[in-house]
Amino acid sequence: MHGSSSDYALLVACYGVGMVTGSVLVARRGDATGETIMRRYLASLFLSGLGMAGSALAGSVAPATVAFAATGYANALLRRERDATDPSCASRTPCRGRLFGSKDTIEGVFFLIGLIGAGALVAAGGVRNTLAVGAGVYAVCTLAARSRCGRAQGGGASPGAV
Repeated sequence: MHGSSSDYALLVACYGVGMVTGSVLVARRGDATGETIMRRYLASLFLSGLGMAGSALAGSVAPATVAFAATGYANALLRRERDATDPSCASRTPCRGRLFGSKDTIEGVFFLIGLIGAGALVAAGGVRNTLAVGAGVYAVCTLAARSRCGRAQGGGASPGAV
């Protein structure tokens, strides 16, 4: 995209608008349980990956704003559904406990790697390639979570069923 610092600020603002909008909409739905939480969680992974892919493919700032807003919404959905699960829930649903335990471990490791090496990765591969790799990682995580939890629950949850 080769945008300016103002363009970047606009994208970050759109992410924030998406996150606030997502938080409000999800809060209006109220608390969810069981399979609804898993559907929303899988949908948030799917939408996060889609937003990153859209950002990677965007030819200008205008379409990237939509992709960033979608990713912000997905992050709000992810945070809300993740917060809806507590440690006592993990003992009743082993899949969810394994899923969040694995996710938290992987997230922590990659957050550290990102903090240390993000500048070098973007410099070496460019922003688009870095976002495309991120979208690929989300795709793998979504498929793995869906596959694993689908087996544990006797069926698969559709990422689009939010």
